[in-house]
Amino acid sequence: MVLTKWLRAVNSREYRSGISYFCRIIRKHSAASWMVDATRLCAPPLKDQNWTVNKISDSLLQTPLNRIAFVTSNDLFIEVVTEKIKEKLHQKTSNQILMESFRTYSQAFDWLFATRDKEGLFREDVIQGQH
Repeated sequence: MVLTKWLRAVNSREYRSGISYFCRIIRKHSAASWMVDATRLCAPPLKDQNWTVNKISDSLLQTPLNRIAFVTSNDLFIEVVTEKIKEKLHQKTSNQILMESFRTYSQAFDWLFATRDKEGLFREDVIQGQH
C-alpha cells in the first residue's frame, strides 16, 4: 500500500507534478492499494480532473493497483469532484481500479483491506491507533 498526503492546497502545476510522482512511486513499489489523504487539497479544476483520470489509467493500469481510497474533508464540492473522477476512472479502466471516498483513515483502511484479510492479520485497534 502507498499512502500519500497533500499538505496544502496546490496550483495546477504542483497538482500534476504530485500525481505524476505518486504514480511513479506506485509503479516502483508495485502497490495494490493507494490511500490519498486529500483533506487539505482543494478541488482541482475540470481540466486537471480529466488529466488525473487519464494519467492514472495510462500509468497504473498495468500495475497490481486495484483500489484507491480518498480521505477527504467534509466539503460538498470535493465530494462531487471525487465522485466524478471515480466514475470516469471506473469507465476508463473497466472497473479494474476501484475508487472510494471516506472521511477517516480507519474507514479507508477497512475498505482497502476488507478482501485481503482472510487470515485475520489486521486488527482494528491497531489501525485506529495509527491516527
